[in-house]
Amino acid sequence: MYKDCIEEVLTAAEVDRKWGKSHGTTKVYCQRGIFTDKEARKSGGTWLVTYSGAVRVFGNPPERGDESEN
Repeated sequence: MYKDCIEEVLTAAEVDRKWGKSHGTTKVYCQRGIFTDKEARKSGGTWLVTYSGAVRVFGNPPERGDESEN
């Protein structure tokens, strides 16, 4: 159960990579309030974004080959 929750939260940089966005795009969207308070927050110097928030803003992530990052 915990693993499912932690995988639901991504850094802004992870969202950029997974959705094929330019570096910094998600961070700028966070700063401009495009994500809701329940979808994104800053922890230290890092923006954290929920997977569902990223899907709402950017749509489903593009299909890619093997994306395993383990």
